[in-house]
Amino acid sequence: DSASQDPNTLVTARNKQRAFNLQRFSARKPKNTCRIFCLGGSTAYGHPYGDSTSFCGWLRAMLPRADPSRAWELINCGGISYASYREALLMEELIAYEPDLFIILSGHNEFLEQRTYGPIIALPAALRGAGALLSKTRLNAAAKSAWSKLGSTDSAPSSPANILTADVEAILDRTIGPQSYHRDSVLQKQIVDHYRFNLARMVDIARSAHAQVIFITPASNLRDCSPFKSEHRPGMTPKDLERWQGLMQQAGPPRQQSRWAEALALLDQAATVDDRYAELHYARGRLLWQLQRFDEARAAFVRARDEDVCPLRTLTPMLQAVTDVAAARRVPVLDFVKLIDEKSLHGVPGDDWFLDHVHPTIEGHRVLALALMDLMTRQGLARPLPTWTEAAQLEVKRATESKLTPVDHAVALCTLAKVIAWAGKQEEAYRLALRAAELAPEDPAAQFETGKNAARLGRTQEAIQYLQQALALKPTFVEAHSLLGTVLADAGQMEEAARHCRQAIALRPADAQLYLNLSSVLRRQRNAEEAARSLRAALRLSPDYAEAHNSLGWLLKDQGQLTEALAHFRQAVRLRPGSPPPMIGLAWLLATHPDANVRNVSESIRLGQQLVELSAYKNWMSLDTLAAGYAAAGRYPEAVRAAEKALELVQAVSAQDAPAVAERLMLYQQGKPYREPVRPATR
Repeated sequence: DSASQDPNTLVTARNKQRAFNLQRFSARKPKNTCRIFCLGGSTAYGHPYGDSTSFCGWLRAMLPRADPSRAWELINCGGISYASYREALLMEELIAYEPDLFIILSGHNEFLEQRTYGPIIALPAALRGAGALLSKTRLNAAAKSAWSKLGSTDSAPSSPANILTADVEAILDRTIGPQSYHRDSVLQKQIVDHYRFNLARMVDIARSAHAQVIFITPASNLRDCSPFKSEHRPGMTPKDLERWQGLMQQAGPPRQQSRWAEALALLDQAATVDDRYAELHYARGRLLWQLQRFDEARAAFVRARDEDVCPLRTLTPMLQAVTDVAAARRVPVLDFVKLIDEKSLHGVPGDDWFLDHVHPTIEGHRVLALALMDLMTRQGLARPLPTWTEAAQLEVKRATESKLTPVDHAVALCTLAKVIAWAGKQEEAYRLALRAAELAPEDPAAQFETGKNAARLGRTQEAIQYLQQALALKPTFVEAHSLLGTVLADAGQMEEAARHCRQAIALRPADAQLYLNLSSVLRRQRNAEEAARSLRAALRLSPDYAEAHNSLGWLLKDQGQLTEALAHFRQAVRLRPGSPPPMIGLAWLLATHPDANVRNVSESIRLGQQLVELSAYKNWMSLDTLAAGYAAAGRYPEAVRAAEKALELVQAVSAQDAPAVAERLMLYQQGKPYREPVRPATR
C-alpha cells in the first residue's frame, strides 16, 4: 500500500498487518542496492516474535556489517497462515519492485485451508507464472481469457474447481481444534502436487523479473512435538480396534515403570493391527529414544509426522518436492532440515531448536541467516569482508537480542500458548501462559491468556484471579469480561457472571459471540426465554454463526420446539461440517421426531455412523444417537448393541444420564423405537 505522506514509499496495508510484519520500502529501488524479499508463512514472518528476530531480520542486521559494498534491503513478506499459492500471488505483485533475490521458506501451511482441485495443477510448465508475464503485455485480457479456458477443460468436474478463497480462511481460525481434519489420501496428494506446482511457478515468476531464488527446506520439531491428530487406518473392524486398544493399554504400565523394551514390543504388536495411527509412531519414537536407538527413533518420529491427520508440519513428499523443483530449475537450496539435524541432539530436532511444532528459536533463525549468508557468498551475491568474524557476528547477536523486552517475550509466549491450546495440549499451554504472566505482570493480555488457560483446565479460582487482574489493568477488556462471566458461572456466581457478560456486550454490541456467551450463562440460570433472545440477537448479527445455530437448536429442543430446533441443527451442520454437537442434534431429531413426515431415518443413521467413527466408538451420545436411528428403522438388534455400549460408557462419565439411556435400551429390547414427547411449546 502506498504511504499517504510519500507516494513513492510502499507500506504494509493496515488491513494486512495482522498477517504481515509492518514493512516499508521505496517503489523505486535506490542505486547500488540489493533488494531481497523473504517469503513464506509464519516461520518466515518470525512467529511468535516478529520481523527483527526472523531469518530475514537477522540478514538485515548482518549483511550491511558483513558486506558494506552496497546497500541491502531485506523485506519480510512472510504471512501468517499463508500457503504457497498465496505466496506465488504475492510474488506476482512484488516483481514490479525490482527484486534481486527471493528467499522462499514455504510448506507448513499447505493443509490449513480447505480447497478443491480441478485441472490447475496440470497446467503446462510454460504457463506457470504466466500471470506475471501476461501482466506486462497489451494482450493481457485475451491471454487471461485463454488461460481460464485451459483451466476448464472437458475433463474438469462439474462441481466448483480450484476453490482457493480470496482471503485466508485458515482452519485454525474457524474451528475448535484438529478434530476438523480427517484422513483424505486423494486430497493430500492433490495438495502436495499443488505445492510442487507453486514452487515451480514461483521460480518462473522470479525469473520473469530477472531475479534469483533460494529455496529453504522447511524443518520441524520431531522429538518434542506429538502429532496433532491421529486416525485409525481405513477398514478397522470393532474387533481390530479392541485388540489395538488392548495392546496400547498393556503398554501403559511398562512405560510408566521405565521398562522400555517391554513397552516397545507391545506397541510393535499394535502396529501390526494398525500402522497408520500417528500417535503410536510418536510413542514408539520416545521408547526408542530411551533405548538409545536414535536412528530408529528418528524414523519413528518422521513417520508420526507424516501420518499426522492434521499435517501442520511439512511432509516428506513435500520436502522431496523442494529438492526436485530446485534441481529441475537449477535453483540453490539451503537444506535447513539437514542443518538443524546436524545441530540437534543425536540428529533429532526438538525443543532445543524449536519453540513449538515448526517455529525455530531466535537462535535457530540466526543460524539459518548465517547459513543463508554462506550460500549467498558461494553464489556471488555477497562478498563479506575479512572483518566479518565470529566476534562480529556475536556483536550483531547481542545488539539484536538486547532490544527484546520482557513484554516481547511474554507476547511471544502467549502466542505460542494459543496454538498449543488449539492443539489440545492444555497443560503445556497453561505453563507457557504462566511464564508470560510472570514476565509481564502489568500486561493485561498476559494475565488474560493465563486466566483463559486456567479455565480450560478447570482451575476456576485461578482463572477468576487472573481475569480480574486483567480487568484491573484494562477495565474495557471485552474478552476478559465475557470469559470472566463464563468462569464465574462455573463457580456458581450467576448474577455476577451475567453482569460481566452484559458489560462485554455494552462495550462491543455488534459482536455475536458475546451474545452466545451470555446465552450460556442465562441457560444455567434457567432463564431459557432470555437465553433464546440472546441467541436470536447473535444470529441477527451473524446469520451464518454455526455455534449460535447449534446452541439455539438445543435450547429449542429442550423447550419442545422440535421442528425449529431441527432446522437450526441442519444449518449448523451445513456451516460446520463434521462438528459433532449439531450432528448429534440433527441425527437425534431425524430419528425421534414425533412427526413421521419430519423423520428421515436413513439420514439419521448415516450421521450416527459418522459420529461413532469420529469418536472411535468412545462417545456415549454418538452411540445413543445411532441406537435411536437403528430403532427408528426397525433394526433392533443393532439398536440394542449400540445402546448397550452407550450405557457402558455413560455410566463411567455422566452417571446422571445413565437412567435415560437405560430406559431407551429397554424400549429397543422390546422392539419399540424412542420418540421425543409432544409437549406444549413455550416461548
